Formats: sequence, structure tokens, C-alpha cells
Amino acid sequence: MIRTLIAIVAVIMLAGAAQADSGFHMGISAGQARGELPGGFKDTVRGWAREARDEGAAASTRFSESDAVHKVWLGYRFNSVLAVEAGYAKLGRLAGGIDASDDEIAVRERYRAEHKALFLDLVGTVALAQRWNLIARGGVARVRTKGSFGASVEAEQFRASARIWERFRETVPKLGLGVEYVLDHGLAVRAEFERYFDVGDDSRVPGFESDIDVLSVGLNYRF
Repeated sequence: MIRTLIAIVAVIMLAGAAQADSGFHMGISAGQARGELPGGFKDTVRGWAREARDEGAAASTRFSESDAVHKVWLGYRFNSVLAVEAGYAKLGRLAGGIDASDDEIAVRERYRAEHKALFLDLVGTVALAQRWNLIARGGVARVRTKGSFGASVEAEQFRASARIWERFRETVPKLGLGVEYVLDHGLAVRAEFERYFDVGDDSRVPGFESDIDVLSVGLNYRF
């Protein structure tokens, strides 16, 4: 991946004239993130629901693989084609679980992983047409994952619940591609697709590991 990133940057730097355009910029964006729950996890939860129904209980499953997200960044442009950006991104959550109940007892289980990240990207910009630019980025993110597993049992005269939390950090690679439309007074509108690779750890609670894809729209302001 590092070789690919170096090649992309080299092509961008040679693609157009690197006119003097240095300075700082900052921005904010919002959008939708999507990951993928492990197939084995979903099959297991659905199997539990089938077994509960076979025994006469009511059972339903819940899976969530997308979430609203946002990010903020501060950047420095070396020239018209090359910049560096650092920022914070909320990457949303993955969640799944089951509810099962009969006339005597109700059982609920929930698995959830929430992701937040600090990132550092090398960003290349190529002019496509008047006011339109192509943006390509590659970098690393320091992701903080908060995983949890919770279960509760309720009966007529009995109620109990428990939850396990685990927090851990990891460094993952990321890539992105987007377009930018330049407005007046230093403002520009950006639309981007980004992928954070192998977020999470299948050996940690709750056992989710997935690429996270983020589609966002935002504003960038040049000082």
C-alpha cells in the first residue's frame, strides 16, 4: 500500500504545475459510514432466534451496519497539488443482537462496537475543470474502539443484567477519493469516499472486524 501511495503522489505532483499556493485550511463534513458484521456472527444470532421460535418463544434479531458520521480537519498546502491534513473522525458503530421471550421469561443480548479516529493524510489535488478539482488521499488513522456485550434476563419475580466493556486502540491505513467545487472567498464544497481498513479486532469484545466505508459532504475553507 505504501508503494501505491508514493506512486499516486508522484503522479499527482507531475500531473500539473505546482504553482505557489501554500497556506492553511480547515473543514468539516458529515455523512454515512458503513461496515460489515461478521457473517458467522449473524448466522449464529439467527440460529438462536430459530431455536427460540422452535420452542414456542417470540424472537427477533437486530443488526446495524451503518451510522451517521462526521469529521473535522486542519490542513496545510505545500503547493497547488499537495497538502497534508490531520483531524478527528467519528466512524459510527456496528451492532447486533437478539430479543426472545415467552410467557415466563424475556432474554435480551446486545453486541456493539463504536469507532472514533484521529487521522493524518497526504492529500493530492488535480484540477479537472474551472472550479472543479479531483482529490485523492492516503494516510493512517489511530482508531479507538469501544466494544461491549450486554445481556439481560427478566422473569415475573427476577431481573438480572450484565455488561462487558473493552476499549482498545489500533493504527490502520486509509484511502480516499473525491471531488471539490471551489466557491468564492476561500470556500469549497467537497464530496468524498474514504475507506478505513480492518477496523476492530475479531479477538476482542465484541469480535467485530471490518473495513469502514465513509461517504461524506462538507466544506473546506482556505485561510
